[in-house]
Amino acid sequence: MKNSIRNIAMAFVLFLTFSMLAGCDTETKTGNENKSGNDDSFEWIMPVGDIDMAGMNLFMKYENIQFFADENAKLSIYVCADIDENGEILFDDGQDWLVLMETSFRDYPLFPRQRVQLGAVSCVIFNDYVGEETVQHVLVSVRQTAGYEIYDCVFNNEKGAYLVVPVYDAQAINLIAS
Repeated sequence: MKNSIRNIAMAFVLFLTFSMLAGCDTETKTGNENKSGNDDSFEWIMPVGDIDMAGMNLFMKYENIQFFADENAKLSIYVCADIDENGEILFDDGQDWLVLMETSFRDYPLFPRQRVQLGAVSCVIFNDYVGEETVQHVLVSVRQTAGYEIYDCVFNNEKGAYLVVPVYDAQAINLIAS
């Protein structure tokens, strides 16, 4: 019963998120330059070489993501928490999380390693079709007791980076249920 309610709630959150994204204009979603011709006002996630993985354990992995020329891309969510003898993650009241898009040629920290207090990080991956172009999106959701943030990481093939598009950001709140 709990899982059914949780699944319905998650579907509702995803529906609301996609509904909000549907209202975004194409220029913002594809990472094109703003009206001044300068794209420095946007936050970009560039590929990185070394990532501090000390103490991190795999929480969830999505494999074989269609990432343009790389069919072997995967999105991994890592958490810095102990694992019990049954392989279950032992969550505490807060731990470091990391979301990493791993390709055969580059790694992108879509949620760089940082502490999440009384919460979790989750992702939704989808492709959007803008004319002849396929645009990859990764919605990152960071849920904490005192905050809830959702942002869209939109891959820009020309720049070879992800554009960060804020979707929802509530700080200093008291999350009741999720």
